[in-house]
Amino acid sequence: MGIKEILQIKGYVIKLVSIYPRTIAEIRKKLITKDYFAEDIDQAIRELSEKKYIDDEQYAKDWIDKRIKYRPCGKLLCKSLLLKRGLEENIIDQALSENYSDEKELALAKAIAQKKSDYIFKNNKYSKAIQKKKLAYYLNNKGFPAEIIMEIIK
Repeated sequence: MGIKEILQIKGYVIKLVSIYPRTIAEIRKKLITKDYFAEDIDQAIRELSEKKYIDDEQYAKDWIDKRIKYRPCGKLLCKSLLLKRGLEENIIDQALSENYSDEKELALAKAIAQKKSDYIFKNNKYSKAIQKKKLAYYLNNKGFPAEIIMEIIK
């Protein structure tokens, strides 16, 4: 327990986040498995957070932007996945409200529905009702709210 350990922790954390971004909770969990003292972990994380080497707010914003661009989903699924990464709910809600408007969510849902419906409706072995049910189920699994799903199904 001392300055040497804190410097060692900071170096290890910088190495971790240089590989790919991580949340503070993910970093803390990784450091605990390395048998560092809790006080040293807290101090190192606090110092790195002050210098913005690790920043949960920025992580949430960047994660949402990448998710929308490469694997689009609804706000509900985004929130669920970010909670699993250990982010606080207020940070997630703020990032979602700043980066993910209702109009953007509707547009994404329409684009996803169009792509999926081309596939579903091309296969004529299902009735129209079943095709709509499959599309609704797909959008629900992608984390879109019922209001948007109902609007698209109509």
